[in-house]
Amino acid sequence: MADRFQEAAEWMHDKLHETATTAITYSRTVGGSTSSVVLDAGIGDSQFEQASESGVITRIESRDFLIRQVDLVLAGAATVPQAGDRIVEIQDAATYTYEALSPPGVPLYEETRHKDRFRVHTKLVDRE
Repeated sequence: MADRFQEAAEWMHDKLHETATTAITYSRTVGGSTSSVVLDAGIGDSQFEQASESGVITRIESRDFLIRQVDLVLAGAATVPQAGDRIVEIQDAATYTYEALSPPGVPLYEETRHKDRFRVHTKLVDRE
């Protein structure tokens, strides 16, 4: 008998993906060649605090993109996020470009609890 809680969680994730995501373009440039994919991602944020040797605390905020692992396919191959990947999001006629980047000592991405999505930490690098 199938695990009813797992079935319910999968149903909920599917419904959230259908109703609470936005279209983005995810791209990677390697050796002058760029591969990209348009996909739907959930939007979130993370806040990190880091203390310098002198005790100064710096707060860093990341815009996070929750991407289904099965959707992250570049140049015909499934992949994982890499530092320097770019995400373009259009909001209210403005184009925002984010770079996959995380503070020192923090992983670039995390897998969600159900191991079906990447939570990619990014930094805004351009707005047009």
